[in-house]
Amino acid sequence: KFEYIFKINMYSFIEILKIIVKKKKLKSDNWTSVVAVSSIASVRGGIGQTLYSASKAALEASIMTLSKELIRKKIRINSVRPGLVDTPMTRKWMQTLGIEDFEAVNRLQLSGIAKPSDIADVICFLLESRAQHIVGQNINVDGGGPVSAIF
Repeated sequence: KFEYIFKINMYSFIEILKIIVKKKKLKSDNWTSVVAVSSIASVRGGIGQTLYSASKAALEASIMTLSKELIRKKIRINSVRPGLVDTPMTRKWMQTLGIEDFEAVNRLQLSGIAKPSDIADVICFLLESRAQHIVGQNINVDGGGPVSAIF
């Protein structure tokens, strides 16, 4: 399970980035922006998230280093750290913890549970030239964080 989680959350990003760097050599005049999807669990893991949190922390460590290595090739790398997002994975994790009252959990995160489009909006911004001076960052998109210790 450890290897499977790392393949999905960390190794796949490195493989995709290798392809981007290779293609970038063909067209080096423009800037390229890459945004990975991490998780607030990388720094504030919750119950039942050990492997997931570790894989996202590894991803972020890679981003910090690779952003320094690739900036000279005009490649900017950042990540977003979503908090709770209303996805099937989040709902499954809540069920695993025995949490069935979605609305109660929605009230626990300061601005409520995000929609996938909320995260996509931040990713789109990071991909734009307006974000050209944001490099090697892991941007929290966690609605202000949870107000409960269970997360």
